[in-house]
Amino acid sequence: MRFIPTRLHAIADYGTAVLLFALPWLLGLAAAERGEGYSALVAVCVAAGAGVALLSLVTNYEGGLLPAVPMPAHLTADAALGAVLIAAPWLFGFAETFGDWTWAVFVAIGLMEIGAALFTHTRSPAAVPADPRPGTGSHMKAQRPAGV
Repeated sequence: MRFIPTRLHAIADYGTAVLLFALPWLLGLAAAERGEGYSALVAVCVAAGAGVALLSLVTNYEGGLLPAVPMPAHLTADAALGAVLIAAPWLFGFAETFGDWTWAVFVAIGLMEIGAALFTHTRSPAAVPADPRPGTGSHMKAQRPAGV
């Protein structure tokens, strides 16, 4: 059952991007000793934040500026990002470096991404048709002669 409107998903996407960019500072790690694992943590946060922001900008929904990516593809990418964020602390080796609370934050954000992918509507009311030119897409059936 999908109950999250695409407009709310768009707002959450941009909020998630900002959260990911700011995460090292929010976790208090920016001022901490930058030991082993710190650069990996920052790289994951920046890459994930940039990915979310870029995908949001090009998604065909209320938050997209260049509507090229259909909503189902966006949601698939969200689920994949969620899985990567859940695995990231162990995959990139910073789970033990910064303690339990750090990996728990990544798991929580990853689960949020997967939940958003599962429960967001797959069609936006503001979606731009993929190819609005007459004679393409859904217009083809209406313009074909009856026996063809």
